[in-house]
Amino acid sequence: MENRIKKIMQLASAAYEQSSNTLEKSDPYAIDYDSDYYPDEQENVENADNLVEEEEKAEISLDDVGQEKTSVNEITRKKTLSVSKWRKNVIKSRSNSGKQYKHWKNNIVPERKIKPPCTGKCRLRCATKINEDRRNIIFKEYWTLADLTRQREFTCRFAKFKERKQTRMRNTETNQNSESRKHFSFVYCLPIGEESEKSRFIFCLYAYMAHKYNIQIYHKFLEKNHTQNEGDSVHSVIEKAARNIPMFTPSQWYTLVGTASRRKPYSVTELSLEDIYNLKDLLESTTVNWEKDTSKEKVRWTQVKVIHVDPTIPFVLQFKYTFSEKTFSINLLGKGRKKNKLDIVDKLKEL
Repeated sequence: MENRIKKIMQLASAAYEQSSNTLEKSDPYAIDYDSDYYPDEQENVENADNLVEEEEKAEISLDDVGQEKTSVNEITRKKTLSVSKWRKNVIKSRSNSGKQYKHWKNNIVPERKIKPPCTGKCRLRCATKINEDRRNIIFKEYWTLADLTRQREFTCRFAKFKERKQTRMRNTETNQNSESRKHFSFVYCLPIGEESEKSRFIFCLYAYMAHKYNIQIYHKFLEKNHTQNEGDSVHSVIEKAARNIPMFTPSQWYTLVGTASRRKPYSVTELSLEDIYNLKDLLESTTVNWEKDTSKEKVRWTQVKVIHVDPTIPFVLQFKYTFSEKTFSINLLGKGRKKNKLDIVDKLKEL
């Protein structure tokens, strides 16, 4: 019996050794718990390095995939509408600017160009009154507006309503409509000599003040960009204060101007309607001649540098084109009839 047990034990140990040998050949790490097992260090290190490199590559590839997913799913800002680049808006803007453009029907519309002036047969002699440079300035000023509404306002600004001086009443029943186009007309003009129109009001006021208060008035025009006014600093302070404050009524400007300077507040005088005068009525009722001086030469009001009004010579302006030139004079009452002059004198007394 004992011999049989020993034989069984020998067979079991032999089977165990055989199984351990087969496991060692197939997997060298399968029996690392054995005290007699010593793995090859160099072989294991190389295998470990390869495994680390493969793991890093796998991590990098996963990161790339994650970045691609985030880039695809990233929320971006919506594109803004560029309305000005739409075809219809481009055609409209170029048409209002007078530039060349391509029409809807693929027709090329040429650029706007200034046309030749009036011929010598023109009754108003426009070619002699308006030179070529001035025509080009008006042409560019009109087309640079680039807006149909503003261009219409530009045209309406130089058109005046005028009623008919005489009407021939053939039939009283049919001619009672005052809204008919036949009862009025329009007078068109160009923006020429606006500076002289503005200066006439001031010069007429000088003549009236010298005549009424018996004083002499000198007015010297300064050169542009060669002068400095002490009031420029005041204007800059007010503009700086009003830069970030919205203004809606004139009363807000009074408060702003008064508080613009912190060190020394400005004193503001509020105007009323009684402080405003219409100089146009004074000009039309008291003066006649604004075109030619006493030597029958045309007055160039935009080139005048000095104005002198002497109360001993009523309504006669003495002027110079340069500071060193001789003095010219113009009689605002003109050479009309004595009756007209007496009417003007009576109007001056009423004023």
